[in-house]
Amino acid sequence: MARILAHEGHFLVGPDWRWNYFDSTIVLISILERLVSVVGNSSVFRLLRIMRLSRSTRTMRLVRFFPSLYPLQFMMLSCANSLPALGWTCLLVLILLFLFSSVLTSGIAHFVGNLTHTSETAESLRRHFANVPMCMLTLFLSFIGEVEFRDVILSLLEVDTVYCVLYVMFLIFVTLAVMNVVNGIFISEAMELASQDREIRQRGELIRSRKNLQMLSTIFREMDPDDTGFIGKVDFEEQLQRPVVQSLLSFFNFDVTDATAFFKLLDVDENGCVDIEEFTVGCLRMHGKSNAIDMEISIQETKRLVLSIAQELRGDPAKFDSGRASIMEASRGHKSTLVDRMTMMEESLLGIEERLGIRHARGHRLVR
Repeated sequence: MARILAHEGHFLVGPDWRWNYFDSTIVLISILERLVSVVGNSSVFRLLRIMRLSRSTRTMRLVRFFPSLYPLQFMMLSCANSLPALGWTCLLVLILLFLFSSVLTSGIAHFVGNLTHTSETAESLRRHFANVPMCMLTLFLSFIGEVEFRDVILSLLEVDTVYCVLYVMFLIFVTLAVMNVVNGIFISEAMELASQDREIRQRGELIRSRKNLQMLSTIFREMDPDDTGFIGKVDFEEQLQRPVVQSLLSFFNFDVTDATAFFKLLDVDENGCVDIEEFTVGCLRMHGKSNAIDMEISIQETKRLVLSIAQELRGDPAKFDSGRASIMEASRGHKSTLVDRMTMMEESLLGIEERLGIRHARGHRLVR
């Protein structure tokens, strides 16, 4: 009641309205349990025992308050999101069970009706395939592994080999085909939920960022064996030649061909050394970009050139025209370099796609 008075209308329509309804339901069940306990009727006591079991649902509130239970929350949301797919799956399985049961029951009923004496096989057939519902139950228990396959197959062989083959085909089709498709649907539903839910996506990005930060810290400590906290230019270039460092950098898809330019890119304050903060921030900035190191280096070189020319022009306005021409020429040169590199990347991608059979590179015009 205090929460309702505090939140007013937001209690029912706010961002946590689902949890508020859940808490209200638990409270109402507890109040109803108190009222029912006053009555001494035996049927009421049975209802009271059932209501006491509902107290176990209070443990679901822990998911709301403890961030460490995030995997449990994700599993619960995935199960709730997969309920429509589960309904269609049950309908598909029921249709398959009914179709196969109709065929098996008709043939087995004709065989059992023509028997002149009772036998163990006839009793087994009557027990498993007496009618369509019993046959559906037998087939269902078969593909979940609760029926002895040997007894059923031997009984069907007494009827006809066709029914035995039909039974085996049903097990193979449902077990290998239908169940794999259903598993794929449930997995895709869970992945779609993880990509659409904002909180889950933020948690996933936070976990990935922490993992990348730990990995970059490990790389920096590997490149700084003396534990000085910074790496000079010469040491940086030497460490990049080590196979251990190259394998660690390959985790971020970094292909460093110019160690000097890469060092200048990381050295933001231009003091001649790179500390752990500059290293991690610079690598995280370029992580996820395809061949972004060369492009970033070109951009940084252009910025340095523009700043140097601007400083020269600041003291002598007469050099404005010549400085502007130099800037334009340098910009065209860097733009041409970037376009050439992007063209080479596109040609290599087209070649890979052509070898994989994804696209025919013949007749495809490059986009510049």
